Amino acid sequence: MLINWKRYLKKALYFHRISWHWLLGHRVRAHEYAVDYDTVSATYNRTWEARMGKHTQSMLDRVIAQPGSRILDLACGTGFVLECQAKKLSPAEMIGIDCSKGMLELARERLSEKCREWSGRFILSHGDMLEEIRKLPDAHFDVVTCCWAMSYSRPDALMREISRVLKSGGMAGIVDNTRQTLPGVEQAVIELMQEAPLDFRTVNDIRFRLPAGSTSLKRLFGKNGLVCCEHWDGEETFEFRNGTEAVVWLFECGALAGNFRLFGRTDMSNRLAQVFDRKGLRSTVHRFCAVVGKKC
Repeated sequence: MLINWKRYLKKALYFHRISWHWLLGHRVRAHEYAVDYDTVSATYNRTWEARMGKHTQSMLDRVIAQPGSRILDLACGTGFVLECQAKKLSPAEMIGIDCSKGMLELARERLSEKCREWSGRFILSHGDMLEEIRKLPDAHFDVVTCCWAMSYSRPDALMREISRVLKSGGMAGIVDNTRQTLPGVEQAVIELMQEAPLDFRTVNDIRFRLPAGSTSLKRLFGKNGLVCCEHWDGEETFEFRNGTEAVVWLFECGALAGNFRLFGRTDMSNRLAQVFDRKGLRSTVHRFCAVVGKKC
């Protein structure tokens, strides 16, 4: 039996490099995700929101609140959730927080009329959502939402803060990716790293912070004093004609945020497209979970 020693040596070097980067703390940082979302902000609405906005809306439809509520949206992005809530509730106060200046600029454009109309009652704040929510008062909000972003932070710490700022009877809604999302894409990135173990510069550990599914996210709610009203899991399939189209979409919607730090954007785009074509990857499944809960 002929052993492919080159292949095994590359795999061994890959595991060594992963361990080395991990131990030295060479991981994608929050400000680097923010830079990547600045870059994709112009294409985010026509890629991500156009396909996944319906799932965000499904979560919002289950959040029960009254007109005049105080609303907080963490990782507000380009303002989709804030716009939906403004139309639905005519809130007394709305605050959106995001780490990306590019996304916030689009949110301001989208909600410019509300910004003028509700001067002082509608605030868009730039910063890390965990740091910013810690500055907000206890038991102040009727609704807190966080869509597609909890895992960019520290989920346990963030849920504690969400519970703290919610009023008694207030509602929280979260929708996020699961660990099983984009399986073919993850395997392609790992394969790319194994092929060139000396070339990647850092590691992306976000997957370890993703929930396994709605049941695990529900437990996180309960751990922090929130009673689950509804929880569910879902998925959306995306199809591509070739590897290049897949990489372009994954980049423009933000799904590869942080990953281009591994090799650099241009280099990784070309390499990843080649891996997709070699593996015959023409579709991928985005898996997600959602929970709506109430503070008692």
